Amino acid sequence: MSAIERVTGKEKPDRLRIENRFWEKVDHDSKSDDECWQWTASTDRDGYGRFKIDENNCKAHRVALALDDGEIKRLDEFGIVRHSCDNPACCNPAHLREGTQKDNMRDMSERGRASNQTLDAEDAREIKQRYRDEDITQYELADEFNVKQGSIAAIINEHSFKHVD
Repeated sequence: MSAIERVTGKEKPDRLRIENRFWEKVDHDSKSDDECWQWTASTDRDGYGRFKIDENNCKAHRVALALDDGEIKRLDEFGIVRHSCDNPACCNPAHLREGTQKDNMRDMSERGRASNQTLDAEDAREIKQRYRDEDITQYELADEFNVKQGSIAAIINEHSFKHVD
């Protein structure tokens, strides 16, 4: 059983069509295994490639790992698929590995990437005040504070830092 069959449960003609359609959207032909293989189709707000299999909208890097590894599980059985290159649009299986959310958070910390843990009460107070008083978007604030937009939304909607005015 091929990886795409495990991914989709589809018979061979459909599997091959999906696999061919997927790799057509990845810039990898002239690249080595050391380089990122960039997803060239649609991405989400965080830069992760999006690929549709039937009615399922999948993250492209997860599909890339499934297509590469003959022993891989179905997409819905994966844990977190992590990028060693920190490039969300990368689909190079050599840069991808399965892990846990704890592994992913450790990667973020070791590499100095954004997380809610980098914000303190003073930051939250400033974020709330500026969002209320200025013509500034959550995405602009996220860029300034080096966090994801979801972290800003959690502060503004008081899912985190509720005690801060």
